[in-house]
Amino acid sequence: MSGPLSASKAKLWMEATGTACATIAEYDALTWVRTKFVGNFGDLTETFAAIEYTDVDEGEDHVLKGNLSRGQFQVDLNYAGTTDPGQAAMLTAFDSIENVNIKVTLNNDPGGGANSKPTRFCFPAKVMERKYMLGDGKRVVGLSLILRIDGKILKGDPVPGSGG
Repeated sequence: MSGPLSASKAKLWMEATGTACATIAEYDALTWVRTKFVGNFGDLTETFAAIEYTDVDEGEDHVLKGNLSRGQFQVDLNYAGTTDPGQAAMLTAFDSIENVNIKVTLNNDPGGGANSKPTRFCFPAKVMERKYMLGDGKRVVGLSLILRIDGKILKGDPVPGSGG
């Protein structure tokens, strides 16, 4: 498939030991636990701080690029608690001060088969906030998690498999 992608069938994964990775191949080699029942993915945004100063001599304002913030990633889940190993691992990570690794895979696996991989985004993060969304009698209980990204966001392009 070429062209735009839908978020439908995208998946969320976590590697709880927070193994440091410098390449997408290193992330691909990790053992991941899938977090199921995702209701909504947040955005992955990287932003440089603006450092502004005024030069009265020239009568101009200037801007410099400051530090890079990788921000946060919010994911809203349909709460399954400890019945889903991925949600249980996320809740355990909330109580930890260590990084975990996060992977989001899109729905564009190029044909499946051995070693086939869809587009994937991988990054280290800390689970900083959990919010149970109780709602009303017309919806399931939700669990919203905010993860602060604590390292480079790596994107892996789709990899066709051997078809087998």
